[in-house]
Amino acid sequence: MTVTAPLGIIRLSKEFLVGARAAQEPAKNAAQELGQKLSLVAYYLAGHSIELSLKAFLLGRGMSISTLRSRKYGHNLSVLLAESRRRKLGNCVKLSSSDLAVVQTLDGCYSTKEFEYMFHGSRTLPPYSMVIAVATKLHDGIAPYCSRLAANNSFKPKPLRGLA
Repeated sequence: MTVTAPLGIIRLSKEFLVGARAAQEPAKNAAQELGQKLSLVAYYLAGHSIELSLKAFLLGRGMSISTLRSRKYGHNLSVLLAESRRRKLGNCVKLSSSDLAVVQTLDGCYSTKEFEYMFHGSRTLPPYSMVIAVATKLHDGIAPYCSRLAANNSFKPKPLRGLA
């Protein structure tokens, strides 16, 4: 049986967040943000951390990994966030309207793979420091939930079809 546990996914989320910070530290103020060089790699790593945090939460709420890998959810941060909120994400982490806007704006480039492939033209991105702040808030809010699931042994893995 192949099992993907929420605790493993949230730990991976942290690694991507650490990688994002290593690729580029977030600006400490608005002036520094304006002068900061754009790093699509850093944005990608932070976006992937957000994706994994949301998927860890949804796994803990009973969604299967095969559903989360489906075309409907896949890498779509907006859809993952909406489903997480529907499943009571607010019990783990409180997101402001600004936080929600950051995720939705980031998703415009993230889910279309514009960080991974060359894209010519303009794009709209939220400030990198805000992306890091939201990624950190999600990780730090969801990680204790995943740890509790593991400690209470309350995560009941569902086998992937054809593998059990």
